[in-house]
Amino acid sequence: MQMPFCPKLWDRAPAAQPENGNLVAVNGTVVVANTFGLSAPGKSTTLRLFSATQIDHETRKGRLSAEAPLRGGKKTKHGKASTTYQVTLLVDAEFGTPGAVVVKNGNRHDQFFLRLVQLELAEDRRVHFECNSWVYPNKKTNADRLFFINTSYLPDKTPEALRLLREEELRSLRGNGRGERKDWERIYDYDNYNDLGNPDKDDHVRPVLGGTRTHPYPRRCRTGRALSQTDGMTETRKHKINLDFYIPPDERFSPGKLAEFLTLAVQAVTHFVIPGPVSLPGRRHQLQQAWIDGCMHGAIAVLDVDDNEAWKSDEEFAREMLAGLNPVVIKRLEAMGQKRLYILDHHDYLMPYLRRINTL
Repeated sequence: MQMPFCPKLWDRAPAAQPENGNLVAVNGTVVVANTFGLSAPGKSTTLRLFSATQIDHETRKGRLSAEAPLRGGKKTKHGKASTTYQVTLLVDAEFGTPGAVVVKNGNRHDQFFLRLVQLELAEDRRVHFECNSWVYPNKKTNADRLFFINTSYLPDKTPEALRLLREEELRSLRGNGRGERKDWERIYDYDNYNDLGNPDKDDHVRPVLGGTRTHPYPRRCRTGRALSQTDGMTETRKHKINLDFYIPPDERFSPGKLAEFLTLAVQAVTHFVIPGPVSLPGRRHQLQQAWIDGCMHGAIAVLDVDDNEAWKSDEEFAREMLAGLNPVVIKRLEAMGQKRLYILDHHDYLMPYLRRINTL
């Protein structure tokens, strides 16, 4: 479960108002990608701001603004596939410059893909938050979503008002290594490749890859599903199509990219996997989902940091290449009599895929 940053700030209580009532309106634009079959954000979705320059000495974080709901919802210059909302946040005159925006998705069940938030400040100044991530309902996450301003800081250069927020954000992303991952969690935890086979079927048994002292890699994004009772090492899967993998929301396709990928995937599946026409819509949907999930699963195989120097060794590089997608592209240079120098021909590796794309 994703950890809230600080219970005191997330009890939905209104921010303290200045005694003199000296409030300043900050107008903002919120752009959300249109998603088929999912509810769009409405008045139940709200925003708050954290200051990057003024500290609340009680919480040791930036000042927190009052909560404000989204308004409107219409297509604008940001593209036909997006809907633009407006928001007006009230802050005190000494609030300073916003450094983080807090988004609460008040929908009951559905998530939405937040593209960006842009704030209009005084003197024609703007603050931009490039979000590009899924925001899940607050009832599922038990925590609001936090996006930082699009400025990169070294740790010792991070504004003091944002430092504690960033530290809490990093802790929540690491997780605790326990439990099964849910779709709405943003946790980057890693595990061995122990989900490649099915020990309940003799012809589907596969070894566990990675996790040993000599071969710590490859690593995959941890899902935390129960282990098989047959061998106690292989992770079980939920569905008949065994490609239901957890991916952190920040790494998933946006609706536009997913639609494009679906179109190309359907063409590829029908052209290469099914020579004849497919008459059953249900079967076609299963194949589409299997293709997409399989590609997405392969895209999240990332290196862990158990041994920071392991990737530099020739042995580890060679092992990963032999275990890669197409090890036959590795060639020995005949001129080297000792047979110790090899070449990886990326041209031969890529050409089959280029030819396949050209035939679509």
